Amino acid sequence: MGTTMAQAEHVTRAFVGQDGLIHILNSDGREFVAAREDSPESALRKDPGFNQQSVEVPKIAVDGKTVGWIVNFGNCCTSYPIPLMLVVYQNGRVIRRITPSDLPPIILDWHFVAGGKEIAISTSTLHGDSHGAFELYMVKTGRLIQRWDAENSGPDPAWVQTFGKE
Repeated sequence: MGTTMAQAEHVTRAFVGQDGLIHILNSDGREFVAAREDSPESALRKDPGFNQQSVEVPKIAVDGKTVGWIVNFGNCCTSYPIPLMLVVYQNGRVIRRITPSDLPPIILDWHFVAGGKEIAISTSTLHGDSHGAFELYMVKTGRLIQRWDAENSGPDPAWVQTFGKE
């Protein structure tokens, strides 16, 4: 009996390799190595200093097939790279690149929601001089579902509470 696509695409491990790139291993033995990303600014400025400098440790969703990681980019005004993009992998390829809806916030933290169908991110300005915001995205479409910040009234949605916001 043949292997189904769902079985073939099950992720067994995701990690940052010695080459500084994301490596994803599938249960069928295949390895995916993510290419370096370009920042939104690199195309405008034609400056390679604004390209991917590093990546953060990837996370595997509960569904076992979706993986996400933050990409850090060079920045003109700091001596260190900053987290500007969340990349999402599924079924053997990168399917989504998420950047906060109000640039230039950086991504402070993130996690999968709804078993990997959604992604929640926590954002702030570079030096934390704003209260930041929380955004919820659909993985399948990349659509922003909801944005939540200090200006919202009422109780925090459950997906925001998982960040430990007071």
